Amino acid sequence: MAEGRAATMSHFFDTRLSAWNTEGMTSGQDQDFLGKHYETGTITNWLAVEGHPMSEAAVLGASGGIAFGYFVFEYTGHLPHVALLTRNTFSPFERALDNLGIRRDTMETVKPEKGLENLKRELDLGHSVVVWADMFSASWNCLNASQMWAMLPMLVVGYEDNSFWVADQSQRAILVPTEELHAMRGRVKKDRFKIMVLQGIDESRLKPGLIEGIKICTALYLDNPPAGSANNFGIAGMEHFVKMVRDDKTALGWGKKFPPGDKFKQAVAGKIGQPGIWYWIERWGSNPGADRGTYAQFLRDSSSIIGKDLSNIAAQFDESAIKWRELAEVALPNSIPALAELKKIKLNMAQLRFSDPMGSIEKRTQLKQQYAEVWEMAGDLETEAKQIRESIASKMEEIIPIEKSAITELRSLVG
Repeated sequence: MAEGRAATMSHFFDTRLSAWNTEGMTSGQDQDFLGKHYETGTITNWLAVEGHPMSEAAVLGASGGIAFGYFVFEYTGHLPHVALLTRNTFSPFERALDNLGIRRDTMETVKPEKGLENLKRELDLGHSVVVWADMFSASWNCLNASQMWAMLPMLVVGYEDNSFWVADQSQRAILVPTEELHAMRGRVKKDRFKIMVLQGIDESRLKPGLIEGIKICTALYLDNPPAGSANNFGIAGMEHFVKMVRDDKTALGWGKKFPPGDKFKQAVAGKIGQPGIWYWIERWGSNPGADRGTYAQFLRDSSSIIGKDLSNIAAQFDESAIKWRELAEVALPNSIPALAELKKIKLNMAQLRFSDPMGSIEKRTQLKQQYAEVWEMAGDLETEAKQIRESIASKMEEIIPIEKSAITELRSLVG
């Protein structure tokens, strides 16, 4: 790589990760893993272990960046729940790999023995390996595997005896028995025993890839989405969300869909294992504030590579991040002690899950029970629900012009 290009790109790679130990990969317990989101965080950790340290902000930008999406889902036997998407969810994992110029090999098999053989062989060769495994079957998630499944990428960094070291949205790798990992990997047919191994990075792909990631971001904000209704995504989706939160008359409005009681508490707080408004904004992504600050970092770091000054747009997303955090807070306001306690429990559980996923299982199980008790104590919130809804809608109205301005300016600069 030419000296000038190296100087331009050096800040894009995360020097905090450069001291990672990539030797002795059969002992992953001594490494810190900084990646937090199951997609961008897994890629971030994978790159760092393989000697290509990069910030999670960079991976987020390459994946298609931030977004807005609003959906309501209802399943038999469960409360209706809100999905408030803050990141691009149209194939972000594969897109990030392509746009960062990451070369990789993928191997698939329906045979359990072959799947285990492939995994061990790549680890013996000194590679870290991405696998796909069911999060609901993972003991450290304290979830009910009989109710749901979700195959997510996880990073395997080594093995010893009859267990594997797995980094799964955790600060340290988790020592997982072979039988448990095997069951997790075999849960869903289409992802059964699939592995992916990094082969290198094509840095000539980086500039056009980052530009492509930005274009995908602006398109989801301003154009018709690749799938679904325009009312679900982007600026139009934000305006529709405001309308629905205030709506007391139609079947899809919050007045009827999430009336005071358990349905309203599900919308703003969520049960364990199913996010509400607060969790989508503060915990689902890489960082709080709906990852707007994360995206601002990406824009600042990528300016010199793209050849455009994106600092003003980054500042607007920093401002938006503050507003998103305020929206999360009005959804579970401290002025209502029970809602404040639900927020505190969820935050505590999330922090324990990241810092000590196996050692905190008993504590988090206790917190789940405490959460259920506080949920009941909160009551119906008959008098509070209307004001909370209005506060949510008002905060979103503050966010819309900031993000519309930022995204419009970003499109004018990058395309």
